[in-house]
Amino acid sequence: MTNNKKLVSLIFIVFILLMGVTIWLVFYSLDNNRITPYPDGTEVGYVYIGGKNTWQAENALRKEINKWKNAENLKIELSYQNQAYTIDVDPSIFRFDINKTIQNAIEKEKMQYDQGINVIVVDFSEGNEYYIENLLSEHYDNLKFSAFDIEIIKSEVLKNVSFLFKEIYIDLGIAVNDETAKETPIGDPVVLIYNQAEFLKNRIEFMIKKPFEIKEQSQFSLNDFLIEIYSNEDNQISETKLENVNEIYDLYFSEDELNIIATGIYQTILDTNFKNISKHISDKLPAFVSQAGLEANVHIGYDFTTEDRVDDLNQPYTMITEITFSNLKDLTFNNPNNYSYYIEVNNDVNEHNQNVLTFQLYGTPFINTYSHYFAVHKEILQGETLWPSNDVSPGEKELVDAGYSGYRSIVARKTKISYPGSNGLKEVNQILSEDIYMPKDAIFKVFDPTSNDE
Repeated sequence: MTNNKKLVSLIFIVFILLMGVTIWLVFYSLDNNRITPYPDGTEVGYVYIGGKNTWQAENALRKEINKWKNAENLKIELSYQNQAYTIDVDPSIFRFDINKTIQNAIEKEKMQYDQGINVIVVDFSEGNEYYIENLLSEHYDNLKFSAFDIEIIKSEVLKNVSFLFKEIYIDLGIAVNDETAKETPIGDPVVLIYNQAEFLKNRIEFMIKKPFEIKEQSQFSLNDFLIEIYSNEDNQISETKLENVNEIYDLYFSEDELNIIATGIYQTILDTNFKNISKHISDKLPAFVSQAGLEANVHIGYDFTTEDRVDDLNQPYTMITEITFSNLKDLTFNNPNNYSYYIEVNNDVNEHNQNVLTFQLYGTPFINTYSHYFAVHKEILQGETLWPSNDVSPGEKELVDAGYSGYRSIVARKTKISYPGSNGLKEVNQILSEDIYMPKDAIFKVFDPTSNDE
């Protein structure tokens, strides 16, 4: 009887074990990867799980995550306009979902983050959802700007954490809110007084309808910008007789108008970090420029395709059938920032009833302070040219041409660099341009009885 009881007990134990194994097999058969190793070549994040079953893969991933959490010097560096803010990171602000990461793994694939393939799933832990907002708010005074797209920054931080990077570098420029930047004026407007007729206003409003973009990390060409506008079909006139070519010239900016526009834009970018500035000047300092060194002169050429025709009266004439434009003298500069800036040009009349053009820069404020100054500004005195003449009295000089003085100016930029967490400033000076306007001699008639004036 005792033996029978032992046998029954043994059978019962075996039955329980078999039931447990069966339940285990049924449960894990729902996910074949739990018992079947992942094929070679499978990675989640940068963690290799090929040849491992799910349990082993989870352990391997957990080991790498713990290694990351326990690493020294775990930091996030936020950079903006060549300044950096380094913050020590507490790894507990992040929550890794190891199980979901492994369950989502695609066989024989490596991580493709932008496609969401084999990515380590991570998010901010409970109570730390506003970590980035709080972090940035501590630096808004130094940044001089707060209109960042926080979700972009969060996404970039989580991406780097998903890679298990120990040092995370985030450029805040990628998260600048462009619409806010377009409405944020930078510095005072540049105002140029000119003596042109009112027709300039019509061309300004027609050609430059809205603030134009200085694209991020790119070279801007004023002439290329204008030629693109000129070449737009809406701005092209229909076929014109060659004898009426002035109708074409009147449609576009005159040389004087281009000079004013280029000068205003040049003065607008002087107190920025824009670089690689290349410009030209006129032979003589224009009246609308307050000081030598502040002018920029551009020139766009016109090329015409013509066709000889005969009118109804059998009279020959030449028709302009097509216009192309060429870049002869340009104003160019580079925007080194990771976000765009905008320049608005407006035509107005000031309180003295003078025609003025105003130029205003819009975008994200600069952390560093930029200002321009004249490293050299000298007048080049004009000479005198004497013309012998017998129609002036002895000892007298009669002015024929007053001529003008010349100038030599070197414009430089001063950059005051502030350092995070420090009251110290560093100054850097950089030459931007050297302009030389040659003088023109004054011409006088002087008495010479042997002269034969005609």
